[in-house]
Amino acid sequence: MPRWFVSASLALTVAACNPLAPSDVRTRMLRIDHHAVECVGMAAQLCLLVKSPQEAEFGRHYDGIEGFTYEWGYVYELRVDERRV
Repeated sequence: MPRWFVSASLALTVAACNPLAPSDVRTRMLRIDHHAVECVGMAAQLCLLVKSPQEAEFGRHYDGIEGFTYEWGYVYELRVDERRV
């Protein structure tokens, strides 16, 4: 294998893993409903019901939100930073 190929591959891998790339961060507001619902992602689980202010209906959120602890019975409004992984 040519040496330049290994170097180019390593450089692309490091660039792709940069967690601080500003173009990969999007801040938005989310409203989280007072209850969660059953859903199936990788397995059966509970999903939060979330929506943006401009959306009319809640949708299922399959992943957790880092730094946020959900409690049943409360409606939350959060400003979240979404990062592309």
